[in-house]
Amino acid sequence: MASLEKNLKEEKFDVLWQLDLPAKLQEKGVKDYNKPYRVLEVCNPQEDARSL
Repeated sequence: MASLEKNLKEEKFDVLWQLDLPAKLQEKGVKDYNKPYRVLEVCNPQEDARSL
């Protein structure tokens, strides 16, 4: 994750939000899912502002 976040920063992207899927599933009662899986919401503020 650190390497991915570093690469995103180099491309001028920020991580706005991230979901640890196995942790969320365990929180909701699913005990047998332990594959590492993250969902990231990223944005490039300059590109967002330009497109808006």
